[in-house]
Amino acid sequence: KDIHTHSVSADNTITINFIGFDSGTLNVTSSSGIIIGADITNPSGTTTLTANNGSITVESETAILESNTLNLSATRGIGTQGRPLVLDMQAGVLNATTTSGGIYISEVSNNLIVNQVTTGSGDVVLHVQQNLVPMNTASLIQGGRIEIYSELGSVGTSSSLPIRVNVGNNNLHDYLLVEAQGNVFIEETS
Repeated sequence: KDIHTHSVSADNTITINFIGFDSGTLNVTSSSGIIIGADITNPSGTTTLTANNGSITVESETAILESNTLNLSATRGIGTQGRPLVLDMQAGVLNATTTSGGIYISEVSNNLIVNQVTTGSGDVVLHVQQNLVPMNTASLIQGGRIEIYSELGSVGTSSSLPIRVNVGNNNLHDYLLVEAQGNVFIEETS
């Protein structure tokens, strides 16, 4: 198996296609922000986007990130309230962490399995078409204001495997809002 690493100027459009293997590993690391301009399709692999001194945002409302496992790390937010990151997860796990700023994510077709979705000083808004499921008992969603919307499914798996949340940083606007068609299993950690 050959591994190739390439570097390109950050102001150029980057087109990436996978051929040859059943699953790909896509790692993008930026010393500033990452702007997603079109679809990222890696349905059986792991996609990691790291913005070391900026945010991860989308330029187009139609851009979809399709991945089995998705790791997002930024210092100034992931998605925006007006343009959340749109995901099509393929049974893998989502990790999304940011030091400051909010996390705004919308899963358009499948269950969303979360491990760590945390911000140091921002809000978390998750829209899920099906179920929002924790990866394990240590999974956590943390933010000032947390909003979770499950259009057709449940939030959490059971009373023994709930979605664990840590809401608020003593700000009066912080709250937890959960809307779901099915059952809701939530545990506040603090």
